[in-house]
This record gives sequence, structure tokens and C-alpha cells, in this order.
Amino acid sequence: MYILNNTDEVIPYIDAHKAIMKENNPRQSEKWVLIEQNRTFMPWFKDEMLKASTATKTLTWLVVGLKFDVISCTGYEVNNCIFYTKSMD
Repeated sequence: MYILNNTDEVIPYIDAHKAIMKENNPRQSEKWVLIEQNRTFMPWFKDEMLKASTATKTLTWLVVGLKFDVISCTGYEVNNCIFYTKSMD
């Protein structure tokens, strides 16, 4: 949510979602609306982006979400010297 809240392209969607949350739950406190918005924003945002055919590349990548795959190497070559990671030593 930190990244989404600090991306200019996403701010209008956050505001729209918050307005919907307030409209659907007029008697709830601001704190409740914020907690509920944080809980439900990503699925709502993903649905909105799938409906929109004009989503930018940035928005598409944000909707896809994080990838936890990391490329790693067992050794490195620097100036013709080979260095191995600790597991190879």
C-alpha cells in the first residue's frame, strides 16, 4: 500500500475506492473506512484495471503484484578473478 499511495497514477483510484467505501458505509468511522480500504483495495483495483482497456504499463505492473523470485549467482568474475559465494567455498 505504501508504493500505491505514493504513485501519482494510482491516487485517483484510491480516492474513488475511498468514496465508494464511505458511500456504502456512511455510519462507519474514518478509522474503520481506512482499515477496510487497506484490506479491500488491491482486489478492487485489480478488477478495475482488468475492466479498463487503457491501463498504463505502470498500472498493469502494479496490479500484477510482487515477484519474490531472485536471480542469484554462485560465482562472480571481476577483472579476470573469480569469486565464489560462501556456499561454494
